[in-house]
Amino acid sequence: MFFRAFFLVVAGLFFTGSFSYAQTGDSLKVVLRSLHALKITTPIKIDGVLDESEWTKGEKAGDFIQTFPNPGNKSRQATSVVTLYDNTALYFGAILSDISRDSIMCTLSERDQNDNADMFIVTLDTYNDDQNAFNFAVTSAGVQVDSRESANGEDAAWNGVWYSAVKLTNEAWYVEMKIPFSALRFSEKPNQVWGLNFGRNIRRYREDSYWNTVNPLINGYVNQCGNLEGLENIKSPLRLSLTPYVSGYYNRYDDKAGNVHDDSFDANGGMDLKYGINEAFTLDMTLIPDFGQVQSDNRILNTTPFEVRFNEFRQFFTEGTEIYNKSGLFYSRRIGSTPINFTKPYYDLQPGEEIISNPGTSKLLNATKITGRTKSGTGIGIFNAITQPMYARLKDTLGGERKIETDPLTNYNVFVLDQNLKNNSFVNLTNTNVMRSGSTYDANCTSLSAQLNTKENKFGFDLGGRLSQQFDLYANEDVTLGYTAYVGAYKKYGNFTFGGTYSEESDTYDPNDLGYLQNNNSRVFSGNYSYRTFQPKGVFLRKWYEGSVTYAKLYNPNVFNELTIYQEIGATTKNWLAYGIWFYGSPANTYDYFEPRVPGRFYKMPEYIAGSGFISTDYRKKFAFDFRPEIIKFNYKDWIEYSVFVSPRFRFNDKFSMILSASYNAQYGDQGSALTADGVPTILNDTIVYSIRNRYTWENIISAKYIFTNKMALTLRVRHYWGKLVYNSFHELKHDGTLGPHAYTGVDGDGNSYHNTSLNIFNIDMVYTWVFAPGSELRFVWKNSIFDYTQKVFVNYGEDFKLTMNAPQNNGLSIKLIYYLDVLAFKKKV
Repeated sequence: MFFRAFFLVVAGLFFTGSFSYAQTGDSLKVVLRSLHALKITTPIKIDGVLDESEWTKGEKAGDFIQTFPNPGNKSRQATSVVTLYDNTALYFGAILSDISRDSIMCTLSERDQNDNADMFIVTLDTYNDDQNAFNFAVTSAGVQVDSRESANGEDAAWNGVWYSAVKLTNEAWYVEMKIPFSALRFSEKPNQVWGLNFGRNIRRYREDSYWNTVNPLINGYVNQCGNLEGLENIKSPLRLSLTPYVSGYYNRYDDKAGNVHDDSFDANGGMDLKYGINEAFTLDMTLIPDFGQVQSDNRILNTTPFEVRFNEFRQFFTEGTEIYNKSGLFYSRRIGSTPINFTKPYYDLQPGEEIISNPGTSKLLNATKITGRTKSGTGIGIFNAITQPMYARLKDTLGGERKIETDPLTNYNVFVLDQNLKNNSFVNLTNTNVMRSGSTYDANCTSLSAQLNTKENKFGFDLGGRLSQQFDLYANEDVTLGYTAYVGAYKKYGNFTFGGTYSEESDTYDPNDLGYLQNNNSRVFSGNYSYRTFQPKGVFLRKWYEGSVTYAKLYNPNVFNELTIYQEIGATTKNWLAYGIWFYGSPANTYDYFEPRVPGRFYKMPEYIAGSGFISTDYRKKFAFDFRPEIIKFNYKDWIEYSVFVSPRFRFNDKFSMILSASYNAQYGDQGSALTADGVPTILNDTIVYSIRNRYTWENIISAKYIFTNKMALTLRVRHYWGKLVYNSFHELKHDGTLGPHAYTGVDGDGNSYHNTSLNIFNIDMVYTWVFAPGSELRFVWKNSIFDYTQKVFVNYGEDFKLTMNAPQNNGLSIKLIYYLDVLAFKKKV
């Protein structure tokens, strides 16, 4: 009865969404606007005061149309924009009228963020291909926000060097922007026509409006830009910039219990280089990079058989890499990650030896990117990085030392060809290659994919395949080949969208030398639908229904794996309260071939049903919060999981804000492989030992920031993670996937558990940033790190936190100076 009720709810929500769709028509009408840019010869001072006479001579863009919250309606406030250009740059002057200065929200934020302020946006599709564009935005507080648009989504990590100024009056706020041609890429021809759009966000209304209408029923944004005309005889200037840096580090290691204290100092220097090879292609290079100030990773207690994926925070690997990420083969955290033979010293230890040092990450020597797109729409990307050999040092009782290589000299390479086609379509070829010196194996992976759309982007088709190879040039061994292939079809426009995909991965497909894949060996069929309303009605601004079904099998052997169903319903009200509920589960047993960690064996997981939801209040207010509970019930005795997430946020004034995030998860009666404290599965006389255990996870994060000016900020992030496993009983995993009795107790002679585990991770990242010139900054960083892994399982959170604070810890202070030097500007000065 329990599962029948679940599927009745799912079916009811589906038919509700379908019935609503039947009553709603789709409109695709978009009028393409054009604007003429005026060429000037006198200089424009970027001060936010539109007092130069040229601003009165240019053609004005106005009559902005809402995309949100009332699509098709005129913007509530008037906006006027003029576009000028000379031989070096584009200039934009905007008058954003408003009822009074006090009505304009002006919360300060860091660069590339907009916490609670009005904003003006310029989008430039310089190749007019409806897929690739530059976004330049400035908030009413004067904060710059920029990004790149592509078929792969928005690259918010991209940072250009451009100039802007804002001035507020009682009737309007004014924006002046200068976008140097050196910050853009475009083809070299006498007469240019670029894609163009202007956007405005009025924060107090949460209104988004655009000069050229952006219809939410149509998939995509860049393809809905208007045209910028009148650009004649512009040329890409010399694009050569150098960004040298110097940095210094002090670290103190404290172990109070062991009375061990250690101080260390380090100094680094290096440089980033950016060179425009021609009007379309750019070379980016980092020499002796320093990533010591990046944000700490959100490490967790991982008991799954799969690798944890971490976010990339290193700017060189996040900025301008959208073309490399299109295929999904490039996981940049592989570069400079844990050495491939990191564990080798532990197995090669001789009697009486100890490991003095074993670096946990490989050192990056240099990295280079060449990216660009020709006037025919062919994108080319070449990426190369080199990491140096890494060694562990071992010492014996007589003082003798030896080294063991844990990572050879390694070259990482990515090559991409990406061809734009009509109707926002494209074909992409990507190859990744990892070459290691010596006898360690090498790897290669190639992807060919395409996205084909019909006219007006109504329907889309995806198809592609990848081939992976692992080989050792010095060994007489066969090449290990693997492949994956997929095909999908979608309805992409309108209120009602749907699609279906099929994919398969061979059991030998492995892209993980430079990519990321949790597991291969699968055949997956999936279908999904989504119904969304965009016109306000009654108390609602938006409503949505979404659902999906996934049926999975193994590739080898070709047997059933799992069936999952998902359904969501949500809405946003006119007082900006967003909420939703979703259900998911499996009406059939799941055959898990991965958790046993022995080839050919599987665990027969029972059916389950889950329910969750969320509430999110209005972020414009000084106090807002997010709340998300969840419950999962398995069809087995007392196996149940609860979790809750709550995140209040406080905006004390336009400079100071704070977000608290607290989550708790409890899994009772969880079934999984009996792992030792070292994460090793327990196998006794060919018997796989399974366990029934309780798992508890706490994660608390404090994020605070004080923004002094639009160029100076102090941020703080404190994270405490506590995960613990308490093993209750042990069982034999039988060959039919069920659990049977076993005499194993999991404790030693003194009654101490081999398996109970507690992991505490505590991090502080405090960063002071001063952008003292475009592209140049000074950064002070304090980082505190505690990693406490023990088999002592505490009951009380307060007791655990107190002991964590007494565990060994690292405190680091660093300073880094980055200076941007535009060689063209420097030449003009001298």
